[in-house]
Amino acid sequence: MYEQAHIFVAGMRIFEYLHSMPPGLKDLSEQLGIAQDELSRISRRLEKEGIIGVITGGAGERFYVLDHTRIEVIEKDAVSSGMEDEVLQFKDKQSLYLKHIEESLGKKDTRANMFDELTRAFKDPSGIKKKKNPLD
Repeated sequence: MYEQAHIFVAGMRIFEYLHSMPPGLKDLSEQLGIAQDELSRISRRLEKEGIIGVITGGAGERFYVLDHTRIEVIEKDAVSSGMEDEVLQFKDKQSLYLKHIEESLGKKDTRANMFDELTRAFKDPSGIKKKKNPLD
């Protein structure tokens, strides 16, 4: 949220400098390349923290900076969302699964080794190890 707040406020300032009017959600969305619903969520949080103000009028909502220094109060290491945690867990499971596959492939004999064993067995059948029959 800390970084998002800085980006939001910086986008507001740049838009206001370039166009001499406070930005709306659509303006910020086009300028920052962030979806309007995400910017709406950020704006509500920043308004609640007293960082930005909202002007509601006929043209929609416009934003202005109240106190940019309050951004520093926001935690930099915010707790990640549940979705991010699930994605990380999925990636960990996938990497463990891939390691397991690699290990199992490394343990099995390759075709070349199996072919060598077969040729040795045909040349000298006395060296063949017989497997125990589970029914004996």
